[in-house]
Amino acid sequence: MSQKIADLRKLTGLSRIAFSKHYGIPIRTVEFWEWGQRNCPSYVENFLERIVKEDVAAGIFNNPAETV
Repeated sequence: MSQKIADLRKLTGLSRIAFSKHYGIPIRTVEFWEWGQRNCPSYVENFLERIVKEDVAAGIFNNPAETV
């Protein structure tokens, strides 16, 4: 599960800090998920995957100034 969160973040091209700010997730939570110290609930992972993919398809991350 931790790899999926990292892959989603990398898909956006955002740092952990920018990703956490953009999606309103505490930075420590993102770090713990990516490091495998905590498991992301499957329903959160599913929602996050859907939202990230929609945002990427919409081109939201093409302009870095708009993502922070």
